[in-house]
Amino acid sequence: RRLLRPNDAELLWLDGRPCFVVADASKAGSTTLLCQDGPGFYPRQSLHAWHRDTDAEALELDGRPHLLLASASQRPVLFHWLGGRFERRTDIPEAEDVYATRHFQAGGDVFLCLTRYIGDSMVMRWDGSMFRLLQQLPSRGAHVFQPLLIARDQLAILGSDFAFSQVFRLEPDKGLLEPLQELGPPALVAPRAFAPITLAGRRFLFAACFKGPTQIYQHHELDLSA
Repeated sequence: RRLLRPNDAELLWLDGRPCFVVADASKAGSTTLLCQDGPGFYPRQSLHAWHRDTDAEALELDGRPHLLLASASQRPVLFHWLGGRFERRTDIPEAEDVYATRHFQAGGDVFLCLTRYIGDSMVMRWDGSMFRLLQQLPSRGAHVFQPLLIARDQLAILGSDFAFSQVFRLEPDKGLLEPLQELGPPALVAPRAFAPITLAGRRFLFAACFKGPTQIYQHHELDLSA
């Protein structure tokens, strides 16, 4: 009865128990935390009712579990686990119309990739009390901005419904994402998710598309020192 239009589900461990949170995108729905109790999973807490949540991201900050919810009606909201339940901690400033969120860690810092369908997607970094804007990337038509660790490179792929999807690489000296390559041709048709897979010593990238076939790329390293 609580889940009317589930749009995303994320697994997390809380107090040693497996749980998952389901983001509900319905106007009358409520994002819900479910935890294992005996043979099944049961509602533990209702979160963020009436906000049309589109995405949930579980992460750890300051040694504690946190949960970030993106919604169609307000800026992303950050919750922290306190006293056996999630409590609101802060929101993400200057980040309206965020469709999805993903995070990664590099050099001891926590970074956040915020996907925006209209406007610029954003990269933010945790400063100990809140996420601060680090970088903006043009992203009209984006539903996914996904960080990936492939070989020794921290990458992030910005998918697009209207143009070639872009691969960025984190430059450690600058702490910024720099363009690496475009995926295509052929262009991905409405990409929604990317997954790296290693098989028999080779690295592949699966690109799942909403309006076209899933495409598979193989990762190559070129020695340009000569």
